[in-house]
Amino acid sequence: MNGQDVQFSPQDGFLVTHVDYFNDAQQTYLIYLYQPILGPVATALFNTLKTLESPELIRSQRPMHRILLDYLNVDLVAIETARRRLEALGLLRTFVNEDQLGKYFVYELYPPLKPNEFFSEDLLSLLLWQTIGTKEFDRLKNHFMTHPVTKDLSEITSNFSSVFPEIVQQAVQLPQQVAAAKKLAAQKQRPAVQYTQADLDTFDWGFLQQILSKYQITKTQLDKNKQVIFQLHRYYDIDETNMANLIANTLDIVTNEININKLESLVLAEYTRTVGSPVAMAEPNSDSRSESEFDSNASGKTQDLLKHVRELSVFDFLAWQKKYQHGFIGKGETRVLRDLQNRNIFPDSIINMLTYANLLAGPTVTLAFIETVANDWLQNNINTPELALKRIQSKNYSKYGKPSTTARPKEARRDSNRNRIIEPVPEWYERQREERRRRNGIAKKDDQT
Repeated sequence: MNGQDVQFSPQDGFLVTHVDYFNDAQQTYLIYLYQPILGPVATALFNTLKTLESPELIRSQRPMHRILLDYLNVDLVAIETARRRLEALGLLRTFVNEDQLGKYFVYELYPPLKPNEFFSEDLLSLLLWQTIGTKEFDRLKNHFMTHPVTKDLSEITSNFSSVFPEIVQQAVQLPQQVAAAKKLAAQKQRPAVQYTQADLDTFDWGFLQQILSKYQITKTQLDKNKQVIFQLHRYYDIDETNMANLIANTLDIVTNEININKLESLVLAEYTRTVGSPVAMAEPNSDSRSESEFDSNASGKTQDLLKHVRELSVFDFLAWQKKYQHGFIGKGETRVLRDLQNRNIFPDSIINMLTYANLLAGPTVTLAFIETVANDWLQNNINTPELALKRIQSKNYSKYGKPSTTARPKEARRDSNRNRIIEPVPEWYERQREERRRRNGIAKKDDQT
């Protein structure tokens, strides 16, 4: 091969993707079975491409082939030859495209075959035998040969019921907590909510398609992904222009189609930043008042909280609360709330109240708290922000979502508060805490006497 056969230049960009995950065993197969046929440069190129793969990388940030020349310390012809060897052995597929930044290649990696699959391929076996000889070929076959258990042995493997008999007995009558968790887990497995046409019509799809037309994205592509795109719009309050930019930056590098997984990842990365206004803490309200009395007589801070609960999106409300805590929005928090929203169990205002309750009990939104309290609210028909606030005040949830009836031990309190931001607490919460301290003080005196 000469320089005229090389299909790329050092200035051409490239991206790396894969069709399956790689493990340590596959690296062993690559070295022992493939490297004698590939040669050291092709093997090094394969491993280098693996390290340069980044699922979060977008086309505008792609590296250039110059980096491969530097890493491998070879010329263009050597890399072209190595690439073709990888393609011939089924370890690599190569695609090419061109955009505003110029020409770029996409390298799609495939894992090495397992030894039994490799030796079943006549051409691969023949190439390896010709390269390493009969003696080494037989040694490798024996090395990778599996040794199943023979039939003349008696199996004495323990089963689950013999090791955990008490769990098997208890499974006949599941505890309430386990049954509740199982019920909520079943809800999580339901198909994602399908938005109605009336919901979808609140988003300007024609304008979005007009912006994306320069990227050759068809109406069929948008229709295929409408539900997820609208869900991202609803949760993060993303307008049509910003949504178009996000979609354009996450197009599939091979097919130029909408890559919905990358879109969700990019939105998560871009929007998990603390924005919003300081939070107003709710003040106590009598449980005996009606909802209308609650609205008319609530304090200014409580009315401000309820106003934002109703008006802000789930993400914006979380950001509003985090701004007050001087914290940041964790990706796990966003996933928990999006999952709950997708299940269509509560309106956004109730989800916001769950967020408020969770951040009142701890520094982050957690799955354990949300699922426990969501179950409690479902079972008790908590369907308005006012009812939710009353429930929060009466239950005084712990960080795990359980009603707090006793003070926590000093050690637990000290560990949980070590990294907490000190913030104002509602008067009703302070009164309940003082009451618990008073009761504990009386109990200690009784113990001493």
